Amino acid sequence: MGATRQRAEPASIGAVRTRTIVLTLFGAAILLALLKPWIPSALVRLPDGAILPWADWLDAGFSWLQNDIGLIHVTRTISGWLGFLTDAAANVLYGKARWPRLEALPWSVVAACSAVLGYWLGGWRLALLAGGTFVWTALMGQWRWAMETLSVIAVAVPFGFGIGLLLGMCAWKSRRFEEALRPVLLVLQTLPFYSYLLPAVIFFKVGPTAASVATIVYSMPPMILMTIVGLRKVPPDVVEAGRMAGCTRWQMLRHVFLPSARNEILVGLNQVIMLALAMVVLTAFIGMPGLGAKLLAMMNSFKLGRSFEIGVTIV
Repeated sequence: MGATRQRAEPASIGAVRTRTIVLTLFGAAILLALLKPWIPSALVRLPDGAILPWADWLDAGFSWLQNDIGLIHVTRTISGWLGFLTDAAANVLYGKARWPRLEALPWSVVAACSAVLGYWLGGWRLALLAGGTFVWTALMGQWRWAMETLSVIAVAVPFGFGIGLLLGMCAWKSRRFEEALRPVLLVLQTLPFYSYLLPAVIFFKVGPTAASVATIVYSMPPMILMTIVGLRKVPPDVVEAGRMAGCTRWQMLRHVFLPSARNEILVGLNQVIMLALAMVVLTAFIGMPGLGAKLLAMMNSFKLGRSFEIGVTIV
């Protein structure tokens, strides 16, 4: 009983101290509000000369990265390749009038192909869901906007999946690389959506290319983490069986580790797709056409019916 009482007393003392501090700060705030006419103006409103020029410093820093370091050449190369891929996807999906000039696929062909793919992956129920989704999009009159969005998704998802899988395998093989990468992943997963848009605009300007970059970066962290989890969960007896069969390192990775981690990798792919769909809609703020831009325009015009149709199409 005595020991319990001794442990309870410090806790109660700490609670009293916390309450005292809170009441003191609250009283000080009320006192400052009452004494506002007599306190110095600098304590009421910060003078313009005391405000730090953060915007100028950031502009100088970004200019140094792009011009002095030469990062602009890297971003131009990436932008060129991503622009080519998104233009090619856009030509196939809705006939965008840019090189390469390809004919757009009819909506019926896209719906039929998605139904066949759904049947191959998950049976007739998934086939109905996949094909019915594109039929719904066509019936709602939103085909072109949806294909504009899908052209970026078709580029961003494979890149997010591939880069995430590669970085996950590197982190699985190297503990030091994982220790350096994990804090970055934690920070990326806690940042709000809009934090990804500003760097994309700074280095890739506005448009589908910047939208692709922001979508890829935003969708990668879950893929990396799920790859690490899946490869670490491979049973030791399966690994030993592969070694006894005389597999090389590449064969162990291809025929033992990756198949054993298939479920986790598929979960990571699912997360990449979901996050890409979420981000590509918000990229309407950086000049990305498609469903996101149309939804923003309809909501600003307070056209609730069209907004609801577009929202269902996005989902």
